[in-house]
Amino acid sequence: MSQQPIGFGIVGCGSIAPSHLSAIEQTPGARLVALCDIVLERAQKLAEGREVKTYAEYGRMLEDKAVQVVCICTPSGLHGE
Repeated sequence: MSQQPIGFGIVGCGSIAPSHLSAIEQTPGARLVALCDIVLERAQKLAEGREVKTYAEYGRMLEDKAVQVVCICTPSGLHGE
């Protein structure tokens, strides 16, 4: 029986997000399914050429049942918020 890939979402599409995106794409069994940034255009730009959903509100992304793991890529002082 084959397992479904684990769906990853990224919150914060700034300078560190591409590194996380690359790691997800290179990890067997992982699949990027969503990108989120308060500036929606940043998420959309990072999503170009990929089949992923984009969000401006992380709460909406968390409602997506395909998102099982979230990488928090906001500035470290904002992780808790």
